[in-house]
Amino acid sequence: MMKSGCALLAVMLVCACSGGQPTGDKTAADRDHPGNAAANGMAAPVSSLPVIPPRSADVAIDRDDAALEFHYAFPGEAAAVAPLDTWLRAHADDQHRAAHADAVAFQETAKKEGFPFRKYSYDQKWAVVANLPVALVMESNGYSYTGGAHGMPFTTSLIWDRTAGKRLGTADLLDKGALAKAANDVFCRELDRQREQKRGEPVNPKAESGISDFNTCPVMKEQEIIPLSRKGRALDTIRVVIGPYVAGPYAEGSYEIDMPLSAAMLAAVKPAYRGWFSTGTP
Repeated sequence: MMKSGCALLAVMLVCACSGGQPTGDKTAADRDHPGNAAANGMAAPVSSLPVIPPRSADVAIDRDDAALEFHYAFPGEAAAVAPLDTWLRAHADDQHRAAHADAVAFQETAKKEGFPFRKYSYDQKWAVVANLPVALVMESNGYSYTGGAHGMPFTTSLIWDRTAGKRLGTADLLDKGALAKAANDVFCRELDRQREQKRGEPVNPKAESGISDFNTCPVMKEQEIIPLSRKGRALDTIRVVIGPYVAGPYAEGSYEIDMPLSAAMLAAVKPAYRGWFSTGTP
């Protein structure tokens, strides 16, 4: 991009991950960020947008021994981005190291105390939920078993900013509190609809028996929030994933609430990334 005596011609479009750094005061890099183009009412030339690299082969990392069965996978869209591929492989190593250490420690305890050891397992698979010119957003669904009656599923997300070449967290893009305020009614209604479908009866928030949390609406901003793209042009939908024991018993599994972005929800997007999002349709 060329600077003139006035302003910069910024760019436009796309999105998301865990562990990014919060956006601070605006620097030159912030002002030049592609997400600012639409926010400032400017359109970026197509030639200035990052090019989505050709898809590479999917990656699967499998390690198995007497203590732990380990599987970690991510798609070719992520493998095609060298620094992201490096991060994911390092993340797999970190997850394996931690899970294996726990498994071996418990295996040794079982041997000393004379009770049977149940082999641990760890499984994490990443999938693309938005593949846009300036961002790649992925969701991972995993399962960890540590010798108990059953394992625990988990969901995480990752947003790769193609322009800045770094990971971002959902909180870097969205004000989660403002988003929850704008979307809470839709979120709670859809959750209750899914609960009723699983249970075969309406949810009664005033029920005197059972666990009250299983009949009330959980705090939305405390759940896993993932921006995704339905139409492939911008981030137009918000997904909220609620894990087991939060909104219902383990047997009901996780709940996944997808909500098209409304104008009110769009207002929760931070200015620097406004150009990455658009309203969606059901």
